[in-house]
Amino acid sequence: MGRPSTRKPGATFVIPGDPDNSYLVQKLEGRSDIVGVRMPIGGPPFLTDGQMLVIRRWIQSGARND
Repeated sequence: MGRPSTRKPGATFVIPGDPDNSYLVQKLEGRSDIVGVRMPIGGPPFLTDGQMLVIRRWIQSGARND
């Protein structure tokens, strides 16, 4: 959380409360402006819509590490 990307300057992996701007979500969704390949590396298969919803909700709710 709050850790900057080493490959994309200015990007932060997880921004609590902000899944759309969290680089983790961008990499998992394979957005056009990511650096490198879509996660998970070696995919497809990629995460399902349901799995992405869980990750987005976790980030939206503060991305607690408990």
